[in-house]
Amino acid sequence: MKLGLCCSIDDAETAKAIGYDYFECNFAAMTQLDEPAYQAMAETVETIAFQPLAMNVMLSSGFRLTGEVSDPEAARGFLVKGMARAARLGTQIVVFGSGGARNLPPDFHDRPRAYDQITDFARMAGSIAAEHGITIAIEPLSFREGNIVNLIGEAVYLADRVALPNVRVLADYYHMVGNRETAGILQGLAPWIAHCHIAQSPLRTYPSPDDGQDYRPLFRALNAGGYQGGISVEAGRPDPFVEKAQETLTYLKQLTAET
Repeated sequence: MKLGLCCSIDDAETAKAIGYDYFECNFAAMTQLDEPAYQAMAETVETIAFQPLAMNVMLSSGFRLTGEVSDPEAARGFLVKGMARAARLGTQIVVFGSGGARNLPPDFHDRPRAYDQITDFARMAGSIAAEHGITIAIEPLSFREGNIVNLIGEAVYLADRVALPNVRVLADYYHMVGNRETAGILQGLAPWIAHCHIAQSPLRTYPSPDDGQDYRPLFRALNAGGYQGGISVEAGRPDPFVEKAQETLTYLKQLTAET
C-alpha cells in the first residue's frame, strides 16, 4: 500500500521530504486554474518529482447532477479539460464524492431516478477518464454530509451499474465510522476498492496513536483482501503541520506492518 497526504501544491515538497509516497489535491480547483497558474503547478510537480497520484473533489457544488434541473452535460467540458490536466501531472485516481453536486435537492424525492442520473454522469466521467488512463473512485459520504450513495455497498451498486472497468469505489474511514460501517465489509469487496481515505472520526484530524480510534481492523481488512492501492490522509491542515504529518506517517507505517 502507498501512503499519501491530501494537501495543496504548496505543501507537496514537504510531504515528499517527510516520506509520503504521493500527494492528493483538489481536482476542481486544479481544473479552474488559469493556464499560467496550471503551468506553474505542472512545473513544480516536475521539479520536485512528486506526483498527485490521486485527486479529490471532482466537482464543485455549482454543478447539479440530480433533481428536476439536473444537467450533467454541463460538466463534460470541465471534465475533458481537468482529466487531461490531471493526466499530465501523473494522476491515476480521481475521487467522485462531490456531495454538493450529487445530493438530492430538498424538493426532489425520486431516489431511483437520482441513481439513474448519477449513473449516467459517472459513466460519462469514466469514459472521459479512460482516455487518460485514470480511474474514477466513487466515494460514499456519511449521512451527515450526503443524502445519496452513503454506504460502501451503495457505491459498489453504482459502480456495477456504470459497468466500466475504470469506475471503482473509495473506502473512507471517516465516513464509514460516521455511518457505523465495519471495516470487515471491505475484505469481500476488495476487487471494487480503488482508493482509500483515512482520518479520525468525528473530528476529521490526522490519525495518531492516542486519538481514541482503532484503525487496525481497517488495515487488516485491506491486507486480507489483497489491497495494493493508496491510502490518503484527508483532514484539515494541522498546526504544527510538519510534526503532525510526520507522526501520522510513522503511525500508518506501523499499522501497515503490524496487520
